[in-house]
Amino acid sequence: MRVLFALWLVVLSGCAIQNDLSYTDRADVGAVVPIYVGTTRNPTNDGTFNSSLADATNYVRYDVSIPPLHEPGKIEWPLGKTPNPEKNFAVTAKYTYADDTAFKASLRKQIIEKSPVKKRVYVYVHGFYNTFGDGLYRAAQISNDFSVNAVVTHFAWPSTGSAFGYAHDRDAVLTARDSFQEFLETVKDAGASEIVIVAHSLGAALTMETLRSIAIEDEGAVTRMIKGVALIAPDLDVDLFVSQASRIGKLPDFFVIFTSSRDRALQLSARVSGETARLGNIQDVTPIAHLETVVWDISALDGIQKSNHLAAFENPEALEFIQLIQGREAVLSVSGKTLPGPFPSVAISINNLTRIVLSPESANN
Repeated sequence: MRVLFALWLVVLSGCAIQNDLSYTDRADVGAVVPIYVGTTRNPTNDGTFNSSLADATNYVRYDVSIPPLHEPGKIEWPLGKTPNPEKNFAVTAKYTYADDTAFKASLRKQIIEKSPVKKRVYVYVHGFYNTFGDGLYRAAQISNDFSVNAVVTHFAWPSTGSAFGYAHDRDAVLTARDSFQEFLETVKDAGASEIVIVAHSLGAALTMETLRSIAIEDEGAVTRMIKGVALIAPDLDVDLFVSQASRIGKLPDFFVIFTSSRDRALQLSARVSGETARLGNIQDVTPIAHLETVVWDISALDGIQKSNHLAAFENPEALEFIQLIQGREAVLSVSGKTLPGPFPSVAISINNLTRIVLSPESANN
């Protein structure tokens, strides 16, 4: 039974590919994306980080090469340990910082160079069943495929990277709250005027817990620090989310939740938790309709992996939509009108919440 359960998780979760970082000395192939990382994982001898909890936050930067023929939505992993930068993601350089001061100095230069006016920084937070490489390469893919004209950073908490590690990972996000808050403050101190958090799966739980902690310490600090939040397939209890949002108070200006009723990983998570749904596959939005949020239902879109848990990162139409809304201060909140975008969709206003759903003719399920 345990083996069958593990196989089920491997098939359905789609949160990770069982690979990690690979290096190349060819930095002249494809696009090279610098990713600034704060991690509570312990460093290893091979230049990466493992799943054990470190005593303090480690600060590093990796330059990740995106292959010239990269297909949007995909992470082109090498078949073996040696990558071909013409075809695969690969690391071209790694920089280790002695402390947060050195990290901030380097990040500050990158912010000024990349986004001198808005000084926007994206923070990606990975989900369940992720190795360090999974999260890093996903951050690089987001930077490339979302056409992000800003610095992209990544907070890596110590997921086991194992199908058996769900209970561990749910606890691990709680141990990472203080470190994630420290990381956000470091990014802010480096000169970021706008911080946008993109959190996937259990990373959404970590994000909400951390924002709650910030609000408890200083009412109003969340909106001063954070410009926007995107919760992608959040693996989070709905009632807990409402409680967290209530304690935070006013949410950031731009707050989007991506949901899908066809997310098989969240279907399993709900079953394990004894619930009918998680926030990321909620269909009745009544419990959260009083919150100033936007819920985008991507149930009609398929991901590359069968679980559909990564559809927002993998589906070309989803990528187009995310590119469309990046430059806006908020998503349109007009009831019953067609929204501009790569496919037909409508925005429905429900109290303070705007729900964006695909029109029936665009559904492919």
